[in-house]
Amino acid sequence: ASIQISVDGSTFVSIWENLDVETADSEWILQTLDISAIADGQPAVYLRWVMGETDQGWRYCGWNIDDVVLTSTRPCTMPTPTPRPTATPEPPKIPATGIHLTMADPSLIPGDTFDLTYRLRNGMSTALTVDIFIALEVYGHFWFWPTWVDMDDGIAFSPDVTVGAASEITGDVLRFTWPDVTGPAPGLFFYGLLLDSVSGGLIGDLTGICWEFM
Repeated sequence: ASIQISVDGSTFVSIWENLDVETADSEWILQTLDISAIADGQPAVYLRWVMGETDQGWRYCGWNIDDVVLTSTRPCTMPTPTPRPTATPEPPKIPATGIHLTMADPSLIPGDTFDLTYRLRNGMSTALTVDIFIALEVYGHFWFWPTWVDMDDGIAFSPDVTVGAASEITGDVLRFTWPDVTGPAPGLFFYGLLLDSVSGGLIGDLTGICWEFM
């Protein structure tokens, strides 16, 4: 069996192979593959999971695949903090129904206040009960609020939050004084989304905010 990648849909190369050893896990196991050497800068990328040849001898257990995620890193396009702009930027559009993340200063230096908040807005005529998912991404790795659990250990979220009809609520995610740490680190992201607590359906859109420290 193998996992293969292509940039033209016809010529594939293997990025993982299991030729003669059976893999039979008893639970879901996270597997991470780096495809940047092939995928970077390409307008299209194709992935396929291959069974390979079979016979009447030893038969392996086959594929069980769930939650395939592709992640990438990119530089933050926000201006550097020196000199700091004095003009007030146009505020981002807040969704009629959904989650919106706000960071007071997305370009941090030591001594700045790190202040990340969320706003939940319900533009409908009935109340919503939602689960709040907020994640920190650092170059392809994720931690999940409110316990900031590592993606390798699971996913945390804030369940069963009710937003009244035609109303909104706000809350703090993180607030502290940014320490004197080694930098710079551009292209960091927070993401937020809402799921209906009963149906599990997406409420509004996935929202994201780019930040960096110098």
